[in-house]
Amino acid sequence: MKLASAKRFVAAFFEKLAELKTSQKLMRYIRDHTACFGPKRLGSNLLINKFSPKAKSFFQVIETLIGEEILPKLDEKSLEKTEKELELNAAKV
Repeated sequence: MKLASAKRFVAAFFEKLAELKTSQKLMRYIRDHTACFGPKRLGSNLLINKFSPKAKSFFQVIETLIGEEILPKLDEKSLEKTEKELELNAAKV
């Protein structure tokens, strides 16, 4: 039951992002660097830490626990551009 709920949540969440025409870059940050959601009573908030490892992302951990690929694939050209931007920004720091 919890497994099915987690799958539905992830699918619905990313479908909503796509429906709202969220940029590929932001979707990638959400997919690969979300640390947590919350707080419940004050509305929805996301904590995105672009310096945390991809494997520790909220969504990556869910996918690992489920044991199957549930996260959406993103546009590869957009991802390559984002990687280059991250490298350039890291070099500036």
